[in-house]
Amino acid sequence: TRHTVEKYSHEMAEMLQDKLRQSGSVAASLDRTFPHRLLASGSPEKAAEKNIRDKYQHQSKYRSRLMKAGLIDEGEQVSLPASNISQNDLKVLWFYLSDIDEKLKVFDSLLNKVELFEDIINSRFLYKSFAINKSKGFVLTLDSGENVPLNCLSSGEQHELVLAYELLFKVPEKSFIMIDEPELSLHVTWQHKFLNDIERISKLA
Repeated sequence: TRHTVEKYSHEMAEMLQDKLRQSGSVAASLDRTFPHRLLASGSPEKAAEKNIRDKYQHQSKYRSRLMKAGLIDEGEQVSLPASNISQNDLKVLWFYLSDIDEKLKVFDSLLNKVELFEDIINSRFLYKSFAINKSKGFVLTLDSGENVPLNCLSSGEQHELVLAYELLFKVPEKSFIMIDEPELSLHVTWQHKFLNDIERISKLA
């Protein structure tokens, strides 16, 4: 189980790096065509100031979720003017924000799973926090701030990590799963939460 936890930690890091490469590829493609798209078309009807500010707020919240989940680093975001935005600027901002949507869309299929994974594990582990890191995979930190090696986890903690990871990231969608003795090595409190976790995971499938 210890080997499996470390293996899945590496897999998670590789999965995130692959998503970052995909996002980078989308960004490079969009950046190359940005001037042409901007100059070759008029201002879209949706490029109204309210729509742009709404899109900006939505992206800001989505970025915060991605950063909290460990999928992207904190980056500088272009600020919108506090006063009215000119028509030309509205057009540029609409194309710019639409491109950002495409870059971030790469993470859509992964974000909800990562958030649920972190929530499940953090609801189990006492005196330590669990997080995903795009370079290291699984990161465990004591309340004191000290890092915890994965091989120092108890058998029950390792079991929880492996089971939740496999159900969220390894099982094909719409699969029928049979789990033999899922309560093995689980604390009684964890056993009571198990069915609720299974239900939450199944809703993502």
